Amino acid sequence: MPASDKPVLVIGSDTVVVSSEGVILEKPASEANALATLKGLSGKTNTVFTGVCLIIQVPGQDEPRIESAIESTTVTFGELDDELVRAYVATGEPMDKAGSYAYQSLACFFIKEIQGDFYNVMGFPCARFYQMLQSLHREGLF
Repeated sequence: MPASDKPVLVIGSDTVVVSSEGVILEKPASEANALATLKGLSGKTNTVFTGVCLIIQVPGQDEPRIESAIESTTVTFGELDDELVRAYVATGEPMDKAGSYAYQSLACFFIKEIQGDFYNVMGFPCARFYQMLQSLHREGLF
């Protein structure tokens, strides 16, 4: 099949971390902000939401098809020691992370429990994405 006869797939996603109080926890603007965020997560549960959107342009169709899904995962932190939090922030790791933590790295020691997709906490819900692709494949699109 020539490339022009194949569907085009565009994938988009974004992740947010929401505190138990319902506040969206952005990437920290400063080390002080990261410290405050992590202290606020101590002993509490937050929720990680990732939205995934697939835009499929099928040759011969005027409008693209849009499929979307949201994955949510809860993350419960243990009680965090101030000295440990300061040391973690000093590594620089939380500075580009929503919620100021990276579960897949040093912050794994802070986490007491995760309910849901581990990969969602890392920023992309692989299982949900695969289910979406399987659905498109069953329809003969890919």
